[in-house]
Amino acid sequence: MAVIKISKTCTKCKQELPSSAFAPRNMVSDGLQSWCKGCTGKYAKNYQIEHRDDLAVYHKTWYEKYALREKPKRRTWHLQKKYGLSHEEWLKLWDSQEGSCAICSIPFANYQNDLNSVHTDHDHETGKIRGLLCRSCNVGIGCFNDDLSLMARAVSYLENKRR
Repeated sequence: MAVIKISKTCTKCKQELPSSAFAPRNMVSDGLQSWCKGCTGKYAKNYQIEHRDDLAVYHKTWYEKYALREKPKRRTWHLQKKYGLSHEEWLKLWDSQEGSCAICSIPFANYQNDLNSVHTDHDHETGKIRGLLCRSCNVGIGCFNDDLSLMARAVSYLENKRR
């Protein structure tokens, strides 16, 4: 039967601390890091301060190399998970709207191909996809909670104020 330690000595600060003060690490026999969480946190903070420029270059390089390449895959996964929509079905919707917002008809190309500005609009009760919207139109109908009578009153209000 294995003996469970309830305390451990940090190899950095040399203090004996409860095992809960150490992060888990599977690669060692006791299953805990050798430095306590406090020492690890101080080290990480100091490292980030001392290597700020190097880390900025590293993160920029990583983002350019991996994040931008993975963005289409993440979008495809999101469409499938949230809406049950394949990438091909989404592209058909795009083509049927000629690459423009379903409400204001502004071409999505005006958003410099930032697909985050293209919103897949859906009925929140049924989950049915209604179309692709620009950010402004999506936020606009979202503020009205998809309430047609409220939207009609807003249209009436705007028409009356124009006169």
